[in-house]
Amino acid sequence: MSSGVHVKVIENIPVKLDADELVKGLRIRRNVDYIRNKLGSLIETISPVMNPKAIYSVSFVDKIEGDNVTIGDTVFTSRVVRMNLEKVGRVFPYIVTAGSELDDVELSKGKSAMLLDQVKTAVVSKAYQYLKAHLTEKYGIKSLSSVGPGRLDEWPITQQRELFSHFGDNVDRIGVHLTKTCLMVPIKTISGLFFPSEAGFESCELCSRENCIGRRAAFDPKLVEIFGVENQ
Repeated sequence: MSSGVHVKVIENIPVKLDADELVKGLRIRRNVDYIRNKLGSLIETISPVMNPKAIYSVSFVDKIEGDNVTIGDTVFTSRVVRMNLEKVGRVFPYIVTAGSELDDVELSKGKSAMLLDQVKTAVVSKAYQYLKAHLTEKYGIKSLSSVGPGRLDEWPITQQRELFSHFGDNVDRIGVHLTKTCLMVPIKTISGLFFPSEAGFESCELCSRENCIGRRAAFDPKLVEIFGVENQ
């Protein structure tokens, strides 16, 4: 772990799931009542064991050389990161997860694994929004933006190693680990850097992939030109 890193852990993040809201997100037109009932049943199943968690640190951009951005003792290499953090002092590295507890849920007959996956996605998405709101309120920030390893080819997933090294063994406190191929386990986990930005920024704005259930912002071809990255 980087020296001088002040790590915060949030457990049992309050997440409220609503079957009607999930149905709207699925954009289905057939068997709506059937799907809604299935989702309601899944929500009842997972609610007693659900424990989304987050870890973050209050850190600072110490040095920028080329596309290398030093935060604490950790060096991240990315043009997108460098351009976003050039005028930023304080930054919040983070990892937020739906929790390993949901991976242990056993489905009874008639329940859909696909729908359970959608529910897990909703859990981590709401936990992410909770952490973002928590940081803006606690640290008096008007607006936070986020960028994360692997969301864009320009900041490869292999940089998860640097992000995890930033937290060191503290990551164990939220039950998340990194595989040899830099995939996060549990799979419903989001990581990255939060940073103050009045203009607002999400990696999604540089990604042209359609029908992405994890999309948090619309694709913006003008930003692609500004950041000088290839369409994803």
